[in-house]
Amino acid sequence: MNLFETAITIALFLIFIITFFQFLLSIKLFKSLNIQKNNPTEVSPSSGKKLEQQLKEELTLTVLLKMFTVRNAVHKQIGNVHAKAIELAPHDVGISEVLLEKHFSLEEQTMIRSFWELFSQYKASYWITKNEKVKTVFTGDIEKRSGDVGRMILASENLVKKLDLLLIEMQNS
Repeated sequence: MNLFETAITIALFLIFIITFFQFLLSIKLFKSLNIQKNNPTEVSPSSGKKLEQQLKEELTLTVLLKMFTVRNAVHKQIGNVHAKAIELAPHDVGISEVLLEKHFSLEEQTMIRSFWELFSQYKASYWITKNEKVKTVFTGDIEKRSGDVGRMILASENLVKKLDLLLIEMQNS
């Protein structure tokens, strides 16, 4: 394993660890909300609003982290083929439709769904084989950007621009 592959492995491992800890924090917040629902007399309305705000912030961070992970995986394809990055990238937003609709505005929901739809189309068009596996071999020349690899690199460049716009909008909303 060369230095570059080691660096990618470490980066992906760190992303996994961060996602895992965010998942644990989300569970903790959900338990806090359940306690509030079960014992409404023990929790003041202001602390309920605070918990709702914390949940919204945690959900937003979780969604943004997954979106940035996907954007990073697509961006890596611009210079070379990194099939493992695509394989390990999140495949969906990772939260239920109920939470999405409850805690995000209609505009945010649209941006989130658009982001994942774009990534899904990109994967289906350039990465998924007939056997439903991630493609690891492409025809063409990377430097000349010819063949399948050239089309994938061009699609990656275009997709990164679109994902960046959605991420900027999402952060500003």
